[in-house]
Amino acid sequence: TEVLQYARQPSLSENARVLRQQILMRAVLNKLADEHLLTNPLTITRVLNALTSMLTVDSTFTNSQVLSLASDLGGLSSSASTFVTAPTEMVGNSVVLNPTESSALWSAISNDSIAAFAKQHPATVTPATP
Repeated sequence: TEVLQYARQPSLSENARVLRQQILMRAVLNKLADEHLLTNPLTITRVLNALTSMLTVDSTFTNSQVLSLASDLGGLSSSASTFVTAPTEMVGNSVVLNPTESSALWSAISNDSIAAFAKQHPATVTPATP
């Protein structure tokens, strides 16, 4: 509860809240990888149930697809991954996607080249957890 309050603190800017939430997710992934929790099918199911209750996923994404994805990702660690934020800009009082940089990000995702995107757009990279 305290961590979520820290990550969602209303006095922060939108960008600062997003950054804290991303750092929180990286820390959770690190903990899961460090504890080898994702090697036990029962634990995977419990973790996925907890995570999916907090996240929004595509309505066509089935439970078996989520489990398959978790199984595929079980060997990954956050230190071997690149975390980026979708590039945004302020329009009036609203945060909107930067169309040019976002297009480059979607292309990088499609081509499995997030690391290259991150090098070209370093401002989108989420810092490592302390």
